Amino acid sequence: MNPRRERDFQRWLVVVSLLAAGVAAAAEAPSLPALKVETVPTPEDTGQYHGVVELRLSSDHGAPLVLRERDPDDDEPVPVPIPGRQFPIGREHVLLLGWSSVGSGTSNLHALLLHITPKAVVLEHNLKLRIVRGRAVLVVRRISPDEVLLGIPDWGIEKEVNSFETSLAVGKGWMESMREIRAQTVRFVATEEQPTDTYYDPPFFMADRLAPARRAAGGPIREIPELPERVAWLSVTSAGLAWKAGTR
Repeated sequence: MNPRRERDFQRWLVVVSLLAAGVAAAAEAPSLPALKVETVPTPEDTGQYHGVVELRLSSDHGAPLVLRERDPDDDEPVPVPIPGRQFPIGREHVLLLGWSSVGSGTSNLHALLLHITPKAVVLEHNLKLRIVRGRAVLVVRRISPDEVLLGIPDWGIEKEVNSFETSLAVGKGWMESMREIRAQTVRFVATEEQPTDTYYDPPFFMADRLAPARRAAGGPIREIPELPERVAWLSVTSAGLAWKAGTR
């Protein structure tokens, strides 16, 4: 694919993600805080690197939260995620999902817990899962207007079947305070699908779009990527991210 088509494809991915997020937010509970999402796409794309140069999150009032691409010491870019779906948490918080990739057959799935205050948008918790692209899916289960569960697939098993680096990191800042969680310290449970479960599997969202047809057929259909057999559940509330009881 030539560079121009790659840039067009990158912009298409950003637009599709933003449109999907807007439609999903409109269908959510009316308590959704007003979160405005803007991006600056990357000027060039190699076909392996996916992300944005800048992600700007704002409300009607107050200072915006701006996340920018930065280079660590080894000069390998740390991409800012392409924004995706929003899930309201109570009346002042939003869980924003996103994704990025630097190639090597893996994708990064991001979950940002944002607090919308009268003065600013604040990033309170940050999660980044790096996992083999074919298994890159998050399960989202709404428990109440004030809580959702985030199903994290077993990322540790990937190290047994390939050489790609997989990891889960959580923190309270953008990049500075992230700490890695070892898969061996987490209890994964069998996925028992609920009718209201949604799936975040960018960039093509096959599992989420075709899940109703799969359920109607009574089982998996060939066109849908396999859903994770086991997940670890994270509870997402206005208090933050916490492993569900019995998971850790």
